[in-house]
Amino acid sequence: MLGRFLGRLHAVGGTRRFKARQTLDREELGKRAVEQVLAGDWLPSHLVSSYENVTEQLIEAIDACFTEVGRYRELRIHGDCHRNNVLWTDAGPPSWTWTTA
Repeated sequence: MLGRFLGRLHAVGGTRRFKARQTLDREELGKRAVEQVLAGDWLPSHLVSSYENVTEQLIEAIDACFTEVGRYRELRIHGDCHRNNVLWTDAGPPSWTWTTA
């Protein structure tokens, strides 16, 4: 039942783009995140060089994976689905009015 429900959410999410929600992408979650950590002076000085090297390698590997995959279709999904973050009862989901906005 939960699987069908999530499938329905993804099917609805695939019909159009969000109007107000930002797209989480490699630029935002990769390069800008690394820059923010380094600019925030949050790392002990002896780890900065290692952090830069590891994150550079990681971003290159991720970019290579996306290059290999090529074009892909983005869709709106619930990306945080775990048992502590899903409102569900023995009878199914709560009785809310669902919209596709």
